Amino acid sequence: MKSKNKISSSDDKKKFFRKIFVKLKKNYLFNRNLHLLMGTNVFENSLFKNNDLYNCLNNKKKKSFFFINFIKFLTLFLKLIIFKFLTPKNKFQKSNKEKILILSYLPQTNFFENYRNFNSYQWGNNLDNYKSHFQFEFMHIFPLNFFSSQKLMNYILKKNKKENETHLFFLNYISFKEIIFLSFTIIFKNKFFLKNEDPVDNYINESTKLHHLMESKLWDKIFLNFFMIHNNYVKCLYLFENQNWEKFLLYHWRKLVNKDIIPFNHSICRYNDFRTFSSIYFSKFKILKNYFPNKLIIDDNISFKNIRAFDKKFKIFKVSNYEQKIKLNYKKNKIALVIGDINLETSERLMQISLQLKKKNLLNKIIYKPHPSNAIKSKNDDYEVYLKELRYFKKKINYVFCANSTTSAVKIYQYFKKVFVYIPKNKINLSPLFNIDNEIFYSDFDEILNLVRNNTKKSQKKNIIYYKNLKSKVFIIRRN
Repeated sequence: MKSKNKISSSDDKKKFFRKIFVKLKKNYLFNRNLHLLMGTNVFENSLFKNNDLYNCLNNKKKKSFFFINFIKFLTLFLKLIIFKFLTPKNKFQKSNKEKILILSYLPQTNFFENYRNFNSYQWGNNLDNYKSHFQFEFMHIFPLNFFSSQKLMNYILKKNKKENETHLFFLNYISFKEIIFLSFTIIFKNKFFLKNEDPVDNYINESTKLHHLMESKLWDKIFLNFFMIHNNYVKCLYLFENQNWEKFLLYHWRKLVNKDIIPFNHSICRYNDFRTFSSIYFSKFKILKNYFPNKLIIDDNISFKNIRAFDKKFKIFKVSNYEQKIKLNYKKNKIALVIGDINLETSERLMQISLQLKKKNLLNKIIYKPHPSNAIKSKNDDYEVYLKELRYFKKKINYVFCANSTTSAVKIYQYFKKVFVYIPKNKINLSPLFNIDNEIFYSDFDEILNLVRNNTKKSQKKNIIYYKNLKSKVFIIRRN
């Protein structure tokens, strides 16, 4: 299956980023309000959630309607008010040790479980060397969606409040008054608009609508308020994805704390992953360097290969990974594990194709592992639903089907070769396995039918992707 990719080489990516920079400079947007611009989608360049970027790469223009954009802005405002009420109070632990600030995504932790010790899954065991020497202070970020609201509501009702650790929550660092004030400021004062001459103009315009500007203002204020209160840290570690909030974490950390800050690339840098390459490219400009990291910590060969191909001089530090193991039990039994995507539409199409295989008697049974944000919508009589983490999955299976952006595909692929990845038609291949094994992708029933029939003798040979037993300078503590 051929990937739809208008910008395939590193030079093409750099030319595209250069177009964005030139447009912004030519229209004096750096001079007008650089700070506000930095928190919008212009510099995030995420194909995972930004359809405007996809349209731009394919030379398409999108018609924008003020009413729809205003509804999105109003929806964001209402979400902020609701989640402000739902946000837990900060919890503090007193200690005489020096402090490290650690950023985490709350849904990817065991915070809502009856845990003995708190664990942020993306960090794995990489923080263990710090535990005996420093006090951890966790700042938690979470998406404003139904899944988060459900977890927060249950937490409030259960009143499961443990006081043996420091846990800080991002919405506790902005007040209701500030949210209202920022909203009015965005509506009446701040506007970006370029003449819509080409797709890049269109991309910049669509990336700086009211709700994007509101997000930018919000993150700026949150991290300013946070570091005005909490600045006695010796180090900061955060999960790098080049998201909008990261720009202001870096900016205010460098202005108000100015100590070592470590970005951990916990999600594999894909070949077509513009987020990582965008951050590396724009970090070279003096006017922008305070908003982007000057190094990356990685734990896998795929990221190393893709980043080095884009920029050989950018600083990369390798660390070991002890957690990225999903060992599934193989058996030729026509049972498929289907792993859902965060995009519900993609998950539904993935399941439809899988059910077609079952009707053709190529599958006897389907076990569906939904994305956590879609778990409530996953009940069905045609397949079994599995809601636990994949590391606890013990059943013997023949195939694994997953979606375009699923990182778990790589974790499984190390030990289980019958992995097939669904790429929606006319979409860019965002799988971390792209250019690693290009014989596993499909977009429709006929393609997966041929793959299943032709891969019955595929080798189960182990393929090491993640690093092990490395002596990293980043996570090793040295004491004189």
